[in-house]
Amino acid sequence: MNTGLLDPFQNTDMPEIIEEFLDDGVAKCIAFNRRGSLLAAGCADGSIVIWDFDTRGTSRIWRNGHRDAVTSVSWTKDGHYLVSSSMDSTVVQWKVLEGEAVCTVKLSAPAVSARVHPYDADVCVVSLANSLPPHLIRFSSKRQHPLPVATSLEPSPDTLQQANSAEPTTSDKAEKEKGTRSSRSGTGSLLAVATFSRRGDLVYVGSNKGTITVIDTASCAILDVVKVAGGSAIKGLVCNRTGTHL
Repeated sequence: MNTGLLDPFQNTDMPEIIEEFLDDGVAKCIAFNRRGSLLAAGCADGSIVIWDFDTRGTSRIWRNGHRDAVTSVSWTKDGHYLVSSSMDSTVVQWKVLEGEAVCTVKLSAPAVSARVHPYDADVCVVSLANSLPPHLIRFSSKRQHPLPVATSLEPSPDTLQQANSAEPTTSDKAEKEKGTRSSRSGTGSLLAVATFSRRGDLVYVGSNKGTITVIDTASCAILDVVKVAGGSAIKGLVCNRTGTHL
C-alpha cells in the first residue's frame, strides 16, 4: 500500500455543515468559558456579545463598556467575571450574571490584550501598544504596575529601571500623541504580550525581540529570561491546561 496516496483526513471526524452564525456584530476576538457553555465575543463597535450554547441563542449584549474595538475577552476560572480590553485604552471587569460593568480602568495607551488571573478575579495583566510594557492591574484599587521586560538574555539595569518606571518618558508621550512606534533609547520599539501561568504565581512576557521574560507575580521581579530560537517576534502566549507547556 502506498501510504503517500492516502488522505490524512479520511478517518477524521470533521464538521460538514455550519451549525450556527453569530449575527450580533463583527467579532474581533472570542473566548469560551471554562465549561464551554458560553462564548464571549468582543466586537468592532465596542460591544460584547455572550452566546449561550445550551439555548443556542444570544444571552447578553453589553454596549456600554467600550467606545472602540474590543481587542480581547478573558473569563475567570469560575465564569462569574469577564475582563475585556479595547483600543479606547480601557479595561473593563464585568459581572456576568448581572450583566453589569463592575470596574473600568483607564490606561495610558490602547490595550492589545488582557488576561485575568486564574484564581484572583481582581487581578489582570494587560499588554499595551505604543511601546509600553505590560501592566499588572488590580481592579479594587485601580492600581497599575508596569512589568519589567527583558529584550536580551542579560538585561541592563537601565532597561529594568525604564521598564519599572510608573510614568512614561517624554519620548513615550510624544510617540503616543503621534500614534507611532518609534525607537526609544536606541533599542527600537517594544511590542510585548503577557499571560499568567496556570497557578497565577508567574507572568510570562513575550517581546518582539524574541525573548520570554518570567516574572514573579507578587514581587514583579524577573526570575528568568528565555531566548526563542531564531529570535522571532512573539505575537501571543498560551499555556496548556496543566501548565506544563507554554
